[in-house]
Amino acid sequence: MMVVVALAVALVNLGLVATALEEEPPTMTVDRDVIMLVAEDVRFELDSGTLTTSIRELHDTLQDNLTAELGATQTEYQALLQALDALGRAAGANFTTVNSRLEQLDDSLSEIVNDAVTPLSLRVAALELDSPSAASLNGASRDAAARSCQGIYEVDPSFSNGTFWLDPNGGSTRDAVQLTCERAGNVVYTVVPAMEILPLGQHFGTPRGDSYASLQSALGADAFDYGGIPMHQIQALARHSTRAHQRVQVDCMGIVTSLWDERTYYYENPIVMVALNGDVWTLPTGDQEGFDSRIFRPNIVMDNCSQNGNDVLGLSVYDLEGPATALPIVDLWIHDQGDANEYVGFRIGEVRFTENFFGPEAHYGSRLRPGRSCLDIFMHGQAFNDTLYAIDPNGGDPRDYVMAFCNMSGGGWTGVSVTEQVPFRAWNSEGGGDGHRFFSTLDDGFTIPYSMRSNQLSALLALSSEATQMVSVDCIDAIVYERESDGSLNFAFIFEGYNGFQWLHQNANYTVLHDGCKANDSVRRASVISLTGQADRLPIVDFAPSDLSGPNEHIGLNFTSVWIR
Repeated sequence: MMVVVALAVALVNLGLVATALEEEPPTMTVDRDVIMLVAEDVRFELDSGTLTTSIRELHDTLQDNLTAELGATQTEYQALLQALDALGRAAGANFTTVNSRLEQLDDSLSEIVNDAVTPLSLRVAALELDSPSAASLNGASRDAAARSCQGIYEVDPSFSNGTFWLDPNGGSTRDAVQLTCERAGNVVYTVVPAMEILPLGQHFGTPRGDSYASLQSALGADAFDYGGIPMHQIQALARHSTRAHQRVQVDCMGIVTSLWDERTYYYENPIVMVALNGDVWTLPTGDQEGFDSRIFRPNIVMDNCSQNGNDVLGLSVYDLEGPATALPIVDLWIHDQGDANEYVGFRIGEVRFTENFFGPEAHYGSRLRPGRSCLDIFMHGQAFNDTLYAIDPNGGDPRDYVMAFCNMSGGGWTGVSVTEQVPFRAWNSEGGGDGHRFFSTLDDGFTIPYSMRSNQLSALLALSSEATQMVSVDCIDAIVYERESDGSLNFAFIFEGYNGFQWLHQNANYTVLHDGCKANDSVRRASVISLTGQADRLPIVDFAPSDLSGPNEHIGLNFTSVWIR
């Protein structure tokens, strides 16, 4: 670097000298007896007597200075050339030395790598022989921990139900856990144990009025412990699986969780069950909370937490079945818990994971996934509107489903409509006196037909506990219930239910809502009767009038849909 700088300085000096030689000589000005000599910025004043001598002396001085400067510069230039030549020779020698050294290092590294690869390959092969293969991961020990129970089944399809070592998150088996494996045919379940029972109590702290409260916030995350199984292992198991099932029981006193006896629909602030990944299980009225996560509907197996009485002990049971990642439950939100006399307890059950593929899940109550009844769909939390739903009461092959109108706003009633009403006319063309005769035995008479096939209707009635139906009777000169002239009920209609049960006027639930057909006065009137009772006593399939002997006695009947639940 110093040589380069010296070279640069010398070149600059050479440039200055050349510039000085190229410049014009000093300028002289003569004015009478005084001569002024101007050279650059130097001013000389000479008289005319000494002019010739001064000019010569000045010329000689400048020539000597320039000659000396040129000599010094030439000497520096020669020294610089010699330095550059020496530097070139030294650099060439260094390049040769470096290249030779690099070749030596390359040879040394090759020898080191060759010496290390062979024993390393032998060590890797030995480790592979010592490590358990997929075929040996049968869950019999911690070192042989399988990914899931499905993995054990793939190794040994004949394995028996029991407890096995599993390591769902893979890697080191130091965090492997013991879980129960169960199989039903070719379907294998990995079972995560249930939480400890939380007894009835006021677990949300000091009552401050009704509002949603988190059980996890009140008790801490440790309260939601699944048999000591680490949550990261449960999460890994859920990721391996396709479906999961869990049951949650709520013990209650004075608390409403899903249905309320004072309402015909879901409670406006129902229970909210939060999964490990943040998914939510709740009923349609709970959607108003504006959850950002996925929302799933629980199946209400039982709901006795509906009376809201502080002296009534009840319980509600929910089945949660859906995508594996939507379970297990790790928090519960209760709204109706703000009174001093309101108590709640929980039993959060085991989680059953499976890797078996069941295909995409259609909406419950759709043609691809019919419910058993409207109440069944309602209890699955799938009731949004009063409309048509697909139901399959007799189960088995879902292809014989029927479409039924469901009254969901009233609590899940299945409506079965009449397909042919009784037209208004004189039906006793055979003559004869008064007396009860079933309509199906008269000329042109028939049994009342319904929109649901008999096998499905029979199954629906067997699944249900209550039913109701109304009938309106138009009449002229025909008594339907009470004869006005003497108050006699001997002419009251008899109705026959689906299973042969006969509805007589003496029955408690044989209710006359309006009775206009009370006199034989040739005036057209109407009566309305309501029948409510056990599900298997309806719908009405036949009826027997008594006052129907004359040619002018007309009747016509219109049956409402029978509502079954």
